[in-house]
Amino acid sequence: MVNWWVQHRWMTIVATLLLFALSIVGIGRVQQQFFPDSARPEVLMDVWYPEGTSFAANEADQTH
Repeated sequence: MVNWWVQHRWMTIVATLLLFALSIVGIGRVQQQFFPDSARPEVLMDVWYPEGTSFAANEADQTH
């Protein structure tokens, strides 16, 4: 199957562009509930501690 797509490069390009256009049209049909309102200011940050770090050290960092 892959060999066919490689041998027919122009068909691959056309198919890719058609799928891309279809995805742009399709995104307009997705309900708003899948995209929650982001009006609130919020910053998420992951903090990684070395294995064995105490809970006290974690709590001390969260208060800053």
